[in-house]
Amino acid sequence: MFGSGNLRVWISNNESVKSVTATEATNTTAYIDMEKFCAQYANTTEIVHLPSCHQQTRSQYSKILSITLVTCISIVMFAMGCKVQVKKVRQRIIRPWSILIGFFCQFGIMPLCAFAIGSLANLSRAKALAVLIMGCLPGGNASNLITYWSNGDLDLSIAMTAMSTIFAFAMMPFCLFVYGRFFLIESVAIPYANICILLAAFIAPVAVGMAFNYCKPDLAESLAKVGAVVGIFVVVAAATVGIILYPSAFHIPKIYWVIGFILPLLGYLLGYLAATLVSLVFKGSKIDENQRRTIAIETGTQNSQLCTTITQLNYGCTCLILEMYSYPLVYFVYEIFEACLFCAAFQIYDHFFKQSGENEATVNNDVLRNPTFDQQISDQELERNGELERIDSKKNHSKPSRIT
Repeated sequence: MFGSGNLRVWISNNESVKSVTATEATNTTAYIDMEKFCAQYANTTEIVHLPSCHQQTRSQYSKILSITLVTCISIVMFAMGCKVQVKKVRQRIIRPWSILIGFFCQFGIMPLCAFAIGSLANLSRAKALAVLIMGCLPGGNASNLITYWSNGDLDLSIAMTAMSTIFAFAMMPFCLFVYGRFFLIESVAIPYANICILLAAFIAPVAVGMAFNYCKPDLAESLAKVGAVVGIFVVVAAATVGIILYPSAFHIPKIYWVIGFILPLLGYLLGYLAATLVSLVFKGSKIDENQRRTIAIETGTQNSQLCTTITQLNYGCTCLILEMYSYPLVYFVYEIFEACLFCAAFQIYDHFFKQSGENEATVNNDVLRNPTFDQQISDQELERNGELERIDSKKNHSKPSRIT
């Protein structure tokens, strides 16, 4: 999922040229050799290219692994599509308040937060650029699964993921141009072909699932539940495989673990806050709690796979790759970890607190609609006393007055 088999570099020494694969880099001194070579140019402002370096075709094992993960993700997205209705997605697009808020959060708040963290944390230009690239990305597929388990608006989540990926064609270059020039003079190349592939791989299974939901809604509901459970294992497997096969996984900078925790958390919190403020200011937006939760999830969940592709495309054969390559994995692990905590907290709240409150309200309504036996008896006594009073008053009026 993170392209761990893509990094194969040749480091040429005076006497020999040795080949280093992604797996070998964690078990040999090749990573140390690369660090020593790049350390000579630590103070230069130019991008230093690794000598005799070029990208190689991935190993057969890595190809099989990537195909397997993509297939599993497509199956999960088909299952998520089984929960989506065309009518509701059309409504979200016709009334685009939530999508516009998501657009502002995705390409306004997240890039700004990434740039601020990279600047305030006094990071090296490679680390700061890796954080910035992650902040400028569209939403990832994991957001749809997280939305399902947090009982969010899945129709809105699907629409926002698709729209943010389409917007990324223009907004990613713009955001990287605005903020990236503070770290690098050169522009960052955007892999438009990869974005198209990601968009097609997302839309196709979702569209098939939506059509299946239209034809057989009962069966589609069951498939969605099964796919949601399978999706959990797919996400955990992707993170585990990325850690195991990641080149030099045990050389991840410590600052990445801090920033990787802060940035997605900021996305979740600020996305929810922005949606809440808009719903309070603009009453006509009609953004309910489920939609606010969905916007928060879409804001904090970024497309880590696309970040890896961009860093490899631009800096795969430079010294910058040593510092940049690990951040997508760290961010992915943290966004999934924080999202799981978020979903668990919501499930606990929904199961214990919200349901108990609803049950109490139902009991109170039942009391108002159906008085107790004692209340019925007292009402009957009052009615009987009233009847007696009316009879006595009639008797008094019927008696003739005596003439003295």
